[in-house]
Amino acid sequence: MGDDYSSDDARTDASDDALSNTDEDEIPLSPSIVFGILADKQDRFVLYLLKERGGTIALDELATAVAAWENETRPELITKEMEDRMQTQLYHASIPKLAEYGLVVTQESEAVTLTERGEQLDEYLEFAKERERRDVQQFLAQNQRDHDR
Repeated sequence: MGDDYSSDDARTDASDDALSNTDEDEIPLSPSIVFGILADKQDRFVLYLLKERGGTIALDELATAVAAWENETRPELITKEMEDRMQTQLYHASIPKLAEYGLVVTQESEAVTLTERGEQLDEYLEFAKERERRDVQQFLAQNQRDHDR
């Protein structure tokens, strides 16, 4: 499956220092880096979901939600095998990449939390949502209703 969002659509008036780093150890987040992250479907949806859930989500819930998104189905229809496969992908690829840029932190491999730096991506996430081929807001709202039950 290809990404739903093309980095070719990633045009903005933001300056290169829109997300300047405050810690010398952090990698500066230029718009090109941010749009590179947002061009990855899994990374983008992880950020959407963290923002929607108030900043923290358990890794297993995150894996189920991302698997449901990728398979265009509801979370309750995701099998344990699908969840485990997605959890492995997130744990070994998406989450380390997002953590490297200081956007998320993990809590003993059980939960993922959006950092203050990650929260600075609101403008970019809204830009990306507007260009999604699928209705992200509808999916996130349904996912939240399912989570609240």
